[in-house]
Amino acid sequence: ADITELVNRFGVSAETVRKDLILLEGRGLVRRVHGGALRVGGAVPGLSLDQRSVLHRDKKQELCRYALSLIEEDDWLFLDAGSTTDELLPLLSERFKRLHIVTYHATLVNRLSSCPDFDIFVCGGRLEQAEEYFYGPLTEEALRSFRVAKAFICPSAFSLKVGATSNHFTCNVLMKAAADIADKVYLL
Repeated sequence: ADITELVNRFGVSAETVRKDLILLEGRGLVRRVHGGALRVGGAVPGLSLDQRSVLHRDKKQELCRYALSLIEEDDWLFLDAGSTTDELLPLLSERFKRLHIVTYHATLVNRLSSCPDFDIFVCGGRLEQAEEYFYGPLTEEALRSFRVAKAFICPSAFSLKVGATSNHFTCNVLMKAAADIADKVYLL
């Protein structure tokens, strides 16, 4: 992708794109070239949210049951967007009466609307409709204004060399910001 395309797509400055590309290159996710960057390993499209929702569902449910053991009543949490988080939401509403949840997950509010004592803080911004999350500088700024006890991040992949990653460029930036505001970070 070239810098102009990324500036237009994400509504950020060229300087922000350059800084993010340097960060992503440092993590081994892209290789910077004149005027832009190339994804390391080629451009392989990710699965849609609907496709991921049914993939490995039993393993996601097992991870979510373990995550429940890490959460306490009245906790401050960050919940990532995605298919694994979608498995966690009904478990939270069954087990807890009061939680404080920070997220950029666009549909989390509706999914937890039956829990009136859950404080839900949605970090808005530009909506990625297909993936149901907010992103961009407004999202990052809002996210960085919180401090949470625990962050539950749901990356597409993890490697010892690169760390947590996503098929979506914008998610990588948001996962890092979420980790920065948490006392403890858990990868689901």
